[in-house]
Amino acid sequence: MVSTAIVAGLRYEDVVEYGKEGKPQIKTKRLERLADTIRYYEGAEQYALIARVPKYYHCPSCMDGDSIFLFKGEVWKYGVTINGQSGRYNELPDPKLQYQIQFKGSLARCKSEKQVKIINYLILPENQKRKPNEKLARPPGNPYDN
Repeated sequence: MVSTAIVAGLRYEDVVEYGKEGKPQIKTKRLERLADTIRYYEGAEQYALIARVPKYYHCPSCMDGDSIFLFKGEVWKYGVTINGQSGRYNELPDPKLQYQIQFKGSLARCKSEKQVKIINYLILPENQKRKPNEKLARPPGNPYDN
């Protein structure tokens, strides 16, 4: 007798078919779904939100105050998405920021790239040129290391 156990609404019979020798095989539809999922996670991007104009920007990372002055081209935030800019942001946190893709690859690799950039932010020239009390441990828009 074949088991009809249901786990999270998915039955074994829904995802298996039997080959000519009676061996179980994964149904084509399920394999296609797996391939789609892998492509989805392989299509991630690591991005930066960059100041387009010099001005004061909101600063969740700032210990003293809630804003910081950024010059054009300076980093506000590093991030990762598998949905592209339009899937990640309906609108950017500040209209004067620009979304800039810095790396494309697997989700894991993009997260690693983001982590390295957040940690290395403190030694970036744009951060080092600030007055001692204005230097940040991480980008203004990244209040956490992850």
